[in-house]
Amino acid sequence: MNAIRNYLRKLQSDERGLTTVEYGVVLCLVAAVAVGTWSAFGKDVKTNIGNASKSVNKTMAKAID
Repeated sequence: MNAIRNYLRKLQSDERGLTTVEYGVVLCLVAAVAVGTWSAFGKDVKTNIGNASKSVNKTMAKAID
């Protein structure tokens, strides 16, 4: 039982892998924000891009004629 406690204390004071864990947490937060943003604004962006594409197509069709 003491060996387990000593091992856990040793792991607790070991900071070598801490930056990897921090990067993982930040990556998860960025992914969550990206998914939330895409969910909130995805349809609006798609609509705006579609409208811009139609406008460009109409302008090009007029320029060709």
